[in-house]
Amino acid sequence: MVHGAPGAGKTTQSKKLSTCLIEGHQIGHISAGERLRAIRNGEFQSKYGIEVNSPNAPDPLDHQLVNKIIFESIALFPPDSIVLVDGYPCFIEAVGPFLEALRGK
Repeated sequence: MVHGAPGAGKTTQSKKLSTCLIEGHQIGHISAGERLRAIRNGEFQSKYGIEVNSPNAPDPLDHQLVNKIIFESIALFPPDSIVLVDGYPCFIEAVGPFLEALRGK
């Protein structure tokens, strides 16, 4: 996870790092906010798109749904990649479910 205040440079630094290799491992980058916006406007096809775009979708989205989207996105990288996730979890109550989801992977 890459965590910090808005405007701190999380996405900028993650994008720069994603051009590197570390000990032969590709570094990938997922911006949670960019990915969710891409699903909302149809630029990224997600199997969770219907839930994200539902008129009844809560704001903010349920942590479990966002976790599923993050892991769906991580799965697009080669298995031995290091993937930086920036901008999520952004609420303290989302940290626990995200760490639990990481442990389950």
